Amino acid sequence: MKKALFVCVHNGDRSQMAESFLDASGSRSEADLIITVGTAVDEACPAAFFPAEDWGPDDPAGRSMTTVRRIRDQIRARVAELLEQEG
Repeated sequence: MKKALFVCVHNGDRSQMAESFLDASGSRSEADLIITVGTAVDEACPAAFFPAEDWGPDDPAGRSMTTVRRIRDQIRARVAELLEQEG
């Protein structure tokens, strides 16, 4: 199985959410695949130097709990899709 590294320049908890769902699946990141969450790769992100995929969820900072939960659920679904693809 490929290993994923989740990167977020703004530290808006998105990369931590994605990593926690991956960890819960029994996988740990070693970075065969870099996924930026909420940071366009062409901006100030260090991941711009590597092939990366941008999932682009909204920034949860300052949002209502309902919105944060929606963002969390989007990230959870994307991680589940990633795990299905990798088998």
